[in-house]
Amino acid sequence: MHLMMSKMKGHFINQSAFLLRMFDQLVKPVLSYGCQIWGPDVLHDRLDIEQIIYRYKNPLEAVHIYFMRYLGGLPKSSPLWILYNEFQRTPLHFHWLALCARFWAKAIAAPPITDPQRNVLLRNCMIDNINLAINGSTECWVAKFFHAMVVIGAVSYEDLKACKHVNDYATLEISEGMVKTKLQGLWQGMCQEVFGALADPRSIPDTLANTYVRYRAWVTADQTPSHLTAFIPTHIKHMLLRFRSTSFPLAIQVGRCSKHKIPRSQRLCSACSLGHMEDDKHFFARMPYVCTYPKEVPIHFHPICIPC
Repeated sequence: MHLMMSKMKGHFINQSAFLLRMFDQLVKPVLSYGCQIWGPDVLHDRLDIEQIIYRYKNPLEAVHIYFMRYLGGLPKSSPLWILYNEFQRTPLHFHWLALCARFWAKAIAAPPITDPQRNVLLRNCMIDNINLAINGSTECWVAKFFHAMVVIGAVSYEDLKACKHVNDYATLEISEGMVKTKLQGLWQGMCQEVFGALADPRSIPDTLANTYVRYRAWVTADQTPSHLTAFIPTHIKHMLLRFRSTSFPLAIQVGRCSKHKIPRSQRLCSACSLGHMEDDKHFFARMPYVCTYPKEVPIHFHPICIPC
């Protein structure tokens, strides 16, 4: 992965969309090797909102997360859900589960008439595995795979309980395309639950976190973020992404991460005497002004602190 990034840097290629595509072509297949076999073991119980991007339990997903942070020059403290949304990515688990669905369809399909010996061994192994599931085993491949199918809504629990024979499992309509559609809907539902309803971030009480509310209200848009495809110098792109991902050291962020947590209403701007809370909206004012923000901020980003 680092060799790939070095080669891209040597050719002055830094468009995020292109680099993510290179990741999908060169790194993702390595991380997905053999997932058709081991996939259900790591997927069937990690498809809820608390587990899906928990990188400490999913070390392969941690590589994906590390690459996105490296691509954006973002610190470890950057929120993961914002990271995925900024780069318009979904967890590798979804890709693995779609490949498992393709494997299932291939294994259970009847051999073609022109080649009756094709996939016979694979089909017989799958039939034996189905019999294990019918006999009550919860540790076999089929049991774990269909548990994941029930979680994402590809198969109903009632239909699965009604399967008493091998042919009953074979008639369940599961395809790679259908699984991808269900996973996309599941991801959108998770994002909706995390980011919540659209609201004014400044109306959120100090006792409640408003990081995701700020992101949805002031950053997100319906179109694809321009930093994915635009020709932007790397240091400017990193600066832009830090702002967009709520990872820039404004008072509203520093006060949350400090040892002695400062109430949000008291995280005031130190560059003006107006007593305003230094949040994203306050920082991006209308006119440039050289103030006492950190030296790493480009001068054309310095705002004048006005009521906002």
